[in-house]
Amino acid sequence: MAKKWISICLSIALALSVSPSCIAAESSAAAVEISSAAELKALADEIRNDSDGGRGKTYRLTANLNLNGEVWESFIGTEEKPFKGSFDGNGKIIENFCIETEPSDGKSTYAGIFGVIDNNSEIRDLGIENVTVTSKVGGYNENAGAVAGCALGNARIEDCYVRKFSVGYRKENSSIGAEINAAGAIAGV
Repeated sequence: MAKKWISICLSIALALSVSPSCIAAESSAAAVEISSAAELKALADEIRNDSDGGRGKTYRLTANLNLNGEVWESFIGTEEKPFKGSFDGNGKIIENFCIETEPSDGKSTYAGIFGVIDNNSEIRDLGIENVTVTSKVGGYNENAGAVAGCALGNARIEDCYVRKFSVGYRKENSSIGAEINAAGAIAGV
């Protein structure tokens, strides 16, 4: 009887010690890998065209991305179609870019690497460096953050940082002064 009991305990211990690595291998294999600015922009298009906003999907950054001073306009997730997945920055950095908020004719705008992230989405382990946010033309309720323009409800942004973040205002051919209603290094609102 003791041999049978020891055999059962050893079987359970072996099963428990194997399962976590199998689970990790499965979730690692399921992640969509992003290694270039073009692939990051493609993610924005994918979320815009996905009726479920990437829910249940994991995206992993596999390289540092230097955007070389470009204006980032491919916000991942919008108010109408927020990002609903999980984004693992994998300890990588997205750097050297600008975000310009646009006039919106009475509608809120949300600007950042991610525009709007949904209630149960997650962004983790991401560094953002050397980003400037400017309000292009005065408008209605313009919101910007280096990581996300808007984080809804229980959205999680964990183990992320932002360095060298600046906010600027300028007036461009408009009688309305430039205005950013909410700006934050991590999230606007």
